[in-house]
Parts: sequence; structure tokens; C-alpha cells
Amino acid sequence: MTATDQRKLNCHPPKPIESTPKSAEPRTITLDADTVAVLKRHLKGQAAAQLKAGPKWQGAGNYIFTREDGRPVEPNSISREFRYAVVAAGLRAIRLHDLRHTHASLLLAGGETVGNVSYRLGHADSRITQQVYEHCIPGAQRGTADHFQSILKKAQNKAI
Repeated sequence: MTATDQRKLNCHPPKPIESTPKSAEPRTITLDADTVAVLKRHLKGQAAAQLKAGPKWQGAGNYIFTREDGRPVEPNSISREFRYAVVAAGLRAIRLHDLRHTHASLLLAGGETVGNVSYRLGHADSRITQQVYEHCIPGAQRGTADHFQSILKKAQNKAI
């Protein structure tokens, strides 16, 4: 990146881009109770910030994470803050987007169906989820081998 490119980035931070999902269909994702509680606390804090800011509040009310004046957070700042938090916690460095993969991998490793994981990720076809995350299903090959063994035993028993 040239110095001119860097100056352009510093002068014009990226703006949020609002668009419809790839599928053009909105979807509802169910959240666990702990996550909902955290979000509710956050929204109460945001409402207090809005009262404190008064007429200086510039938010339209449709963003979960905003600056103190209600404007949307600059997109790269979320990733940057995540990187700082990961380093401060002494964890292995991953990108914010990697949490999406972690979420899917943990669900599949925990036995969740590919269809449910696919829906949560917004994949139009669960085969995409399988292709990307199949390696995350521990013991899948063991289960396949055991299943094949039971098929052979049943066939052998019928033959006897």
C-alpha cells in the first residue's frame, strides 16, 4: 500500500454498507438466554447514552453497536477492538470472522445437524456447510466404519 493510499484510508474511514442478505430473504436466528441477557443490558446502556446525548444523538435506532452519539461504529474498528481483546486475553490470534467458523465447528462437533448449522450460517444449501465443515465432525469416519460393519454382520447373519 502506498503512502497516498494510507492517507486516503485515514481521511475517509469506511462507512457501513447496508444491503439485503445474499438470499434476499431475512432470517431469524434464535439466541441463547445468556446472549439475550447481555444484549438487553447493552441496549439499556445504549438507551442511557441516548438520553445523555440528547439532541446530539444522531442514531436512527437500528444499530446494535454505535458510537456515543448514536452514529454507526466504523466497521474496521470492531475487528480492531476484537484483535486487541484477543491479544489482551492471551489467546491465539484469530480474525473476527473466524468466530463464525468457530461457531459452526463447535455446533457440528457437538452433534448439531448440518441443516440447522447451515441455516444459522445463511447457507442456501447445506452441502456448502458440509463441504466447508465436514472435517469438524469428530468420529464421523468411525461412525461410518461401524455402520458398515453392522451392515456386513446383518448380511452375514442372513446368509447363515
